[in-house]
Amino acid sequence: AFLVIGLWPLFRYGEDIRWWATAPAVLLAVLGLTVPWTLRRVYQLWMLFGFGLGWINTRVILFLLYYVLFFPVSIVMRLISRDAMARTLEPGADSYRVRSSQRPPTHLRHQS
Repeated sequence: AFLVIGLWPLFRYGEDIRWWATAPAVLLAVLGLTVPWTLRRVYQLWMLFGFGLGWINTRVILFLLYYVLFFPVSIVMRLISRDAMARTLEPGADSYRVRSSQRPPTHLRHQS
């Protein structure tokens, strides 16, 4: 990733290389190819950082999904008295099963 960031201006715009990103990429590549055990601590710290970001992102994304999508939809459905699951109780009903319509056999014709 560092190498892509460092070389992007050169290949995309013909500008100078970003040495602040290219130098760590080259250093890590040389160390990884010659003495890989030296990068064990770097790997552990990077994974810890990634797990921390994942933990935060999960909570932020789920929070936004709930309060931006599900909560407003539920409020609108309550305001218009819509129950998508048909959860009304009918004491005299024999069954709450909703029968589906019979599909014609030709609906399977275009399967591969």
